[in-house]
Amino acid sequence: MKKQMEPTLKTDITENDLVKKLMEFDVTQIIPTGDNQKDPMRTKLQFCVYGTYRWEKMEHNSDTYVAAFPYPVFEHLRVTQVSEEKEVLYEPQGTRPSDVPKIFKAIATRALATEIMGTVAEMFQMLFLDEGLRKFVDHFRSEENHVLSISGLPVYKYIVSGNLRECLELSMVTDAFIYYSQYGMFDALGTMDHRLVSDNEFADNCYLDSVENIRNGTEKLLWGKIPEQNDAESVKAEELYSEDPEQEEPALEFR
Repeated sequence: MKKQMEPTLKTDITENDLVKKLMEFDVTQIIPTGDNQKDPMRTKLQFCVYGTYRWEKMEHNSDTYVAAFPYPVFEHLRVTQVSEEKEVLYEPQGTRPSDVPKIFKAIATRALATEIMGTVAEMFQMLFLDEGLRKFVDHFRSEENHVLSISGLPVYKYIVSGNLRECLELSMVTDAFIYYSQYGMFDALGTMDHRLVSDNEFADNCYLDSVENIRNGTEKLLWGKIPEQNDAESVKAEELYSEDPEQEEPALEFR
């Protein structure tokens, strides 16, 4: 069994004695190689996240299961990359120094969201997690929240968004995709590995395609139900004819 690394990073945040190791995880980075989309390059990376967090309550969730449940807000974050059991401060490439805190927060929140929804160990594996954050994860991994299992991976009624601030509800499961939704918008996960496929308008289109595929028999419905024909058509019409939001003027960036 792999030995968990202790919190050894020396941080320059001397005014806060609460900075500690929050998580350590492996993640597989998938990089397309030229035109060969079927055989991308896979690189396993290992990260440690240090910092503090406080709790805030989720908003705009009507279900009693999640309405008052708090989520962690990360602060004072530092991220290290582990290589040959040595930690080196992670420095994101091609980013401005002012963007680094946002990137560190995205790393921490996405890792925690992935731990909640679950995935195959080849893609992501949490090696260490702070006790308070583990309780947050376990709330969503409870038997009460469990709906079904596919290929050994559990599917939950509720998971959290990538920023942890919103709760997504299971909408439909097919043999190709798992769909979660909030406010009529969808997140699409791969059914076999739970890897996030899309959390934007592509997921909405993917959902409509799945509905059509279920109707014509090319995709199998495993859980949930598809909307009535009129409901699906109204969603398509709304997407096609909705007014585009006003575009902001692009900000000039000097390099």
